[in-house]
Amino acid sequence: MEQRRRELHPTVEICESRALLSGGIASPPAVVAMVSHGPARSVRLGATFHGQYQVNGLIPDAGKTYLIAGAGRVHGQGRASVAGSLHSLGFIAQGQAQGDLTVQGARGTVTLHLTGPQQAGFQPLPGEFRFTTTGGTGKYRGLHESGTATLALTLGQSGAPGQPIGGGTFTLVLKAK
Repeated sequence: MEQRRRELHPTVEICESRALLSGGIASPPAVVAMVSHGPARSVRLGATFHGQYQVNGLIPDAGKTYLIAGAGRVHGQGRASVAGSLHSLGFIAQGQAQGDLTVQGARGTVTLHLTGPQQAGFQPLPGEFRFTTTGGTGKYRGLHESGTATLALTLGQSGAPGQPIGGGTFTLVLKAK
């Protein structure tokens, strides 16, 4: 008896209207997060930076934005630059100053999110922040670090009379926990 050979004809089914099973399957954002971050690094982020800052506060009720740019050293990694912005509180009963900074050196970049302590509205930037890493490249890829950021601002010459723009110099010290 001769067996009949079956021919297979693959087809594509549309799955848009069907619910997919979720048991044990990671969502696409979770898969991207697992793949792109890689293993945690053992780099300890400590640094000291000096530079210039500028204050933009055209609408006082919205708080002020401090743009900073400077250079310094990341301990054990060498020279690096820092740039970013911090935002103070405006017309709000209570909140936290915050901002984002990017540290760039020869071995990669790391992005930090800074959060200040609870403050009443219209307060200047605090001198102490907590930081957490939110991304990195090169040596800092996959770095999960947190610590304190101490910021000292020295007022320089302000803008022309009536202009809400001023600035000066800063010193920023990062210490990992």
